[in-house]
Amino acid sequence: MRQIQAKIDKEVQFSARERFWSGVVACNIASGLITKSLGLHDYDMSAVYEWVKGMLGEMRYEIKPPQDNIVAVLGEFMNSHINNAVVVNVKVDARTKMEAAPIVEPRGELMIRYEPDTKELFIAVKAFRDFCVRNQVNYKGTLKELQKIGVYMEPINKRLSKGMKVVSPAVRVLKFDASKSEFLQIGAGADENRDPELSNQLA
Repeated sequence: MRQIQAKIDKEVQFSARERFWSGVVACNIASGLITKSLGLHDYDMSAVYEWVKGMLGEMRYEIKPPQDNIVAVLGEFMNSHINNAVVVNVKVDARTKMEAAPIVEPRGELMIRYEPDTKELFIAVKAFRDFCVRNQVNYKGTLKELQKIGVYMEPINKRLSKGMKVVSPAVRVLKFDASKSEFLQIGAGADENRDPELSNQLA
């Protein structure tokens, strides 16, 4: 049964999220092969396998999670790693010519960068991929669906720590347009409600 499931997963290119389908099919194919070997029927199990493999391939592309659920994957990731984010405006102050200080600084490993002035969100590739694996979410499929609705933009190299006291080298990140969804705007309220006169005094 496990050998049949591994064969299906490889040939249909199933992700961890879809393997319960291949598990059910593998049980049925394995039982069909066993009962045929006992002389209980004479079905062509190879033909049955090929038919069900085609059906699973179609299901993989036809059955997709709603767009709200796709965006929620990002929301869940950010909720899980809220202490791993830096929130900082990227534009240089026109008067002082100085970079803005972070609005929010990480209290753990830096994985997320949000820039309120550009509404751009950056997430470390490895961190998001690991999150998808742990939660049995199709990593590539999720990015593809987010790209369709204009939330995911592209993979780039980015210094997540730019603007902080210690700046680390650029890492591979996923770039998102946070203006497309209110769920993706970390710390925006704190920045937008800040008194400009007070900000000038503290600068």
